[in-house]
Amino acid sequence: MSLSGYVFILTPIEPQVETPYQIIPKHFLQKAETEQIVNIKKLLKVFNTFPIPGIPDEYIQPPYEYDYIVTTGKQPGSTHYEQKTLPQDRWRYWVINFEGVNSELEELQYSLSLMDQDIELGFHFITGDELIGVSFGWHSQNLHTYFNDYDRKVIVPKIISSADLQLANECYSRLKQIPQQYSHINRAFHRFDVLRSIPLTSELTTIGLFSIIESLLTHAPSNNDPTDSLVRQIKHKIPLVRKRFRRTIDHNAIFNGIDEERLWVKLYAYRSKIVHGESADISGNLSVLKDRKTVIAYLRDIVKLLLIQSLGEPILMTDLKEC
Repeated sequence: MSLSGYVFILTPIEPQVETPYQIIPKHFLQKAETEQIVNIKKLLKVFNTFPIPGIPDEYIQPPYEYDYIVTTGKQPGSTHYEQKTLPQDRWRYWVINFEGVNSELEELQYSLSLMDQDIELGFHFITGDELIGVSFGWHSQNLHTYFNDYDRKVIVPKIISSADLQLANECYSRLKQIPQQYSHINRAFHRFDVLRSIPLTSELTTIGLFSIIESLLTHAPSNNDPTDSLVRQIKHKIPLVRKRFRRTIDHNAIFNGIDEERLWVKLYAYRSKIVHGESADISGNLSVLKDRKTVIAYLRDIVKLLLIQSLGEPILMTDLKEC
């Protein structure tokens, strides 16, 4: 049976590449065709509510056919959204067309999640001469979270560069070739992907990101060696591996000039408050961390870069983990 399909890109994007663009073998990024848009919109009516605080749902349209101009509202801390209808040739229904079945979509999603401007895949469709109509599939929890989490939803489209897509291709190729002895790296990718089912600024997301960092960089601390704690391992290993990162993260700019080792001590103090059931307010001695969104955005970037580094240098990263 000859099969083919396409997966809808949930994240509103504006690719800066000529399309169709082959991201990985036999998987091409391009604008959805008319029939594909019809199928996509049917499922969007089922899954997508795109709620925005302060605006009734019936007035909100998904950002695939609209621009949203975001301005400061009249009340302190409020936001005003203005809709602008796009002409049809600028609609943002993007798909990745593929040959065969959906067997490569998991690793493709893993790779797309590592881009600086990461994107999420949604429902996929399969067609074939011997199929009656179009079959489709989705991950219910991921879709529910994406469409109902204010912090996760993307209103302003992400600009996707050729460098982003080249990185995704490189990471996909390395994922397919990673030896079995580095299975902890594959598990880390799976855990990062599972976090898509959790609201972005949930305390569980914070703990999940810490767990991925620890799984890639640390070993179980020795009960007989107080210098072998997770905090000490992380605060010394992160500065070492950061020098090899694909891109830089300016922690000084994000956290107002705090020393990197001291920053990780503060981050772990915040982590401890969460796991021990205390109030996880970021205040007092932790106020340098600013707020939960800032912490999660920073941790997500660290996780992305650690995963990229683990694919590029699995031996070195595994040796670092053990030392």
